Amino acid sequence: ARSIRDGYNFSEQEKIRRIILPAEIKGLEDLTGYVSIGAYPVTQISMDIFSRPDRNSMIPRNIPEIASEKKQDTEEEQVLDELLR
Repeated sequence: ARSIRDGYNFSEQEKIRRIILPAEIKGLEDLTGYVSIGAYPVTQISMDIFSRPDRNSMIPRNIPEIASEKKQDTEEEQVLDELLR
């Protein structure tokens, strides 16, 4: 009797194929990159810098309710100042 059996061995192998090599990513210029959205293929993108107005600047507005409250506060402060003198 033979101790070796004839048979088949099946195994799965997972192969990873890189779309973009790490060296390509490291060599990208500033503001460039790759994007993949949903079923669309990987695409190289680049972004431009353009100047925008300062978004932190405040645009003053006149709000009547607040203006009347401030006016009352200043009148009360004046009365208090006169009393304390």
